[in-house]
Amino acid sequence: MQSYLREKVDLVQGHRPRLLVIRLLGSSSTYSKGYEYIAFNRLLLPHLRQIQLEAVIEAGDHLGFCDVMRKAGDIRSAVLHLERCMKIWRGLLGNEDGNTLAAMGDLALSQKSIGSLEKALELEEKTFDVVKMKLGAEHRKTLGTAGNMADSYIRLGRHKEAAELDEEVVHSQRTVLGPENDDTVRTMAHLAVSYQHLDRNQEALELEEQVLEIRKGILGSDDPETLRRMRDLAASYRKVGRKQEALKLN
Repeated sequence: MQSYLREKVDLVQGHRPRLLVIRLLGSSSTYSKGYEYIAFNRLLLPHLRQIQLEAVIEAGDHLGFCDVMRKAGDIRSAVLHLERCMKIWRGLLGNEDGNTLAAMGDLALSQKSIGSLEKALELEEKTFDVVKMKLGAEHRKTLGTAGNMADSYIRLGRHKEAAELDEEVVHSQRTVLGPENDDTVRTMAHLAVSYQHLDRNQEALELEEQVLEIRKGILGSDDPETLRRMRDLAASYRKVGRKQEALKLN
């Protein structure tokens, strides 16, 4: 396989061996949200690393190769495949197609993983504009994209923009999804972080107390998530001088 991938000859017995091998590898790489195929996919890695990006002509193959690379820890190679995947789908299907938008969202998350925050935010903003126009301001996907944007704003130190966006998202999520929905609670915790950076400590504290009560009611007092929220709340109590309450939580 690697010999064919390195082969410079265009035709062998009337076929282009490099393209055939790439399609075979694309069909062999098994995409999944979990890690159940990681052992098999790792067998493909030595071959995938011989592939020249421009030789891959199918968006689906790029997506499969990206998944293999990402789960093997090679995020930079995964980003290159995702960029090509998005470019192909954008050209064939347009900016508003679900496949294009999904690739843009995955690419933004991968860019964050390698520290390319500005590129990630640019993709999230473009995705948000399309999704909002297509699905509406209060659709779950629109709210999720807005939350990802707020996360990028925080990482870039743009805390005021992050807080303003998360306030809108929390308000909509409480109405659309309910006050105890996982997405709602996660955004509340995120907003508390933004408030802390803006020295709005009392507002951050109130949100953290609400988040802890919801988590405790749903998950119980001994769940790791509840305990993490208790730790964060204790730190906030110390910050505003409520040391006895911090000590009790600790």
